[in-house]
Amino acid sequence: YQRNITRGEFAHVMAALLEQAGISYDKYIKGLGVNPIANFADTKNDFLIEFVHSCGIINGMSDHEFDPSGILTREQAATMLVRTVSYLGSHVTVTAVSPFSDAKTFSDWATESIYKIAGIHDKNNGSAIMGGIAVGVFSPKTGYTVEQALIAAKRLLSAIIV
Repeated sequence: YQRNITRGEFAHVMAALLEQAGISYDKYIKGLGVNPIANFADTKNDFLIEFVHSCGIINGMSDHEFDPSGILTREQAATMLVRTVSYLGSHVTVTAVSPFSDAKTFSDWATESIYKIAGIHDKNNGSAIMGGIAVGVFSPKTGYTVEQALIAAKRLLSAIIV
């Protein structure tokens, strides 16, 4: 669980989370018809990845490449988690978060999501869905571990469903 999670593995975690939240993968597959076409050339028709992409939660590294074996960065994870909250139409309370000391290293496209996901909390234990790696440090370009991904998914479900 301490190894970095890949982009493809994280897409599968998000697919499982969607199923837990009542979004049907089976209904999606039935809607594809007899000859489905994959959006990404490098996913080998992995329709779990396509499912999560169709929900607007994940994007490719380009229009036709997803990079499923690539290591997921913390800022990518934050963005995907926020998109999941939005997709599920969840009305969550977002508390203000103190600025991260490494905010200058955040990609422009990720900044808002990083602060938002750090301000959404698990209703059971009060923990942020995804916080920093240390007090005041987010470390956006480092890998996200399998353990962190699974904990974030559990906390996200608790934040929106409980």
